[in-house]
This record gives sequence, C-alpha cells and structure tokens, in this order.
Amino acid sequence: MKVMHTALFIIATFFGMQTVQAATNLNQYENLMTNKVWITTEAVNADNQIIPSSDKSVNGFFGIAEYNANGTFKMFTQEGKLKLAGDWSISQDGKSRTLIAKKPDGSVMFTRTVENVTVEPNLYVYRIYPEANNKNVYFDIVHKPLSILLTDSK
Repeated sequence: MKVMHTALFIIATFFGMQTVQAATNLNQYENLMTNKVWITTEAVNADNQIIPSSDKSVNGFFGIAEYNANGTFKMFTQEGKLKLAGDWSISQDGKSRTLIAKKPDGSVMFTRTVENVTVEPNLYVYRIYPEANNKNVYFDIVHKPLSILLTDSK
C-alpha cells in the first residue's frame, strides 16, 4: 500500500492538484469529468476478469487524463508522458464520449467515440470493442479521480 501511496503522490506532484473552475456550456455528464485528474485503475473483460495494463489489448488505454471545462483534454502515459491532446465531449444522454485528437498544429489525427458504462463523480468507465462488429468481446476501462485514489491509499 505504501508503494501505491508513493506513486500517487508523485503523480499528484507532477500534475499538480487541479483548481476548481466554473464549467460553462457543459452538460451534466461533462461537468462530472472536469476539475479532476483521472487515473486508469483497471481493465475488465466481458467475463469480468481483470486484464493487466501490460496486456497489448488494453495497454494503450491506461494512463492519466485531464478533461478541461473549455472542451479540451490531455492524456498522458502511465509514466507521465503526453500521448494525446485535443477536444472532448460527452453526449447529452451520457452514453458516449468523443475525443478529437489533434497534432500540435491543430490538425486532426483521429476521432474516437466510445460507449460509456458509468459516468459518476468518482468513477468513469467506458467500453471498447476490439472487433467493431462483435459486441460479445469487450473491455471496460475503469478510471478514478486522483483525489479518491490518494484518499483510499492512506
């Protein structure tokens, strides 16, 4: 537990604790995501088995994310290296999240929409399907706010 607490402290120090700012023009689900640093805590397959972050099926989905009230986001690797930045949104009904990843010059690299499973103040889970036409095989990618992880590790 001490190792986890130390790792979370390093992450908190690296990213800084977020200051609360008023979110404008965001829907209720987007408001839940802002002003937090989200950490991927696990991936779970369709058989409810936890898949390690080292597994190539889910490795790219692990990391650290910040969703800003102005509609921009940044995602970092587990080691803290920037991997994606761009624009984000959650649908009005909360069922999907869309990321528009952009290059430093502002041009679009790709757009990805995922199915949301849970959007709550202290838990965000989205589902990925390795095979677009096969809804029986999936991974749920689980995230928690850094502040919760720091509290839980004490």
